[in-house]
Amino acid sequence: MVPDWQSALGGFPQEVDIGIGLGDFLCAYAQLHPDRRIAGLEVREAFCEEARLRLDQQDISNAAVVHVDATRFLDQVLPEGSIERAFVSFPDPWFKKRHHKRRLITGDFLKKLHRILIDNGEFLLQSDNKDLVEFMVEAVETSGLFRNEVAPYETVDEGFSDAKTEREVYYAKRGLPVWRYRYRSQKQQKDSS
Repeated sequence: MVPDWQSALGGFPQEVDIGIGLGDFLCAYAQLHPDRRIAGLEVREAFCEEARLRLDQQDISNAAVVHVDATRFLDQVLPEGSIERAFVSFPDPWFKKRHHKRRLITGDFLKKLHRILIDNGEFLLQSDNKDLVEFMVEAVETSGLFRNEVAPYETVDEGFSDAKTEREVYYAKRGLPVWRYRYRSQKQQKDSS
């Protein structure tokens, strides 16, 4: 299950995009940052295949796609303390209350994410769903693992990159809100388990 990062990227990834969808952001970001090694993680195999095809068609060699359930195996596919920046954009809201346990941003996931980040590593989170945002931000802010770069529970106005997800483009064209948060991992709270 652990990718051969040396063969795939020439070394461990420095950044990770979790939940890449069809890979639009991953491809655009990798092209803007050819000196960075980027892992794209996705739970849906068909989306992984499409993203790999796009990387191949655009001759992008500094990004690799891994089919994995990040809620369960994030810290098994990425080494501890190796990731400088992690993106989570527009995760599935799982609207029904009985399905909330399937949401990506949970205490267990946050511990895994914290484990793979370097000290003071960056965690960038964005969504268009207000209810999901409240759920996710509460989980992150109360975890004790991350510090909001602006102030507790505060958003940032600007996008995270010139590269955009399909959803970001869609919402920008229509003037609809996207809630964005910048966090840093906190060294003193590093999970040792």
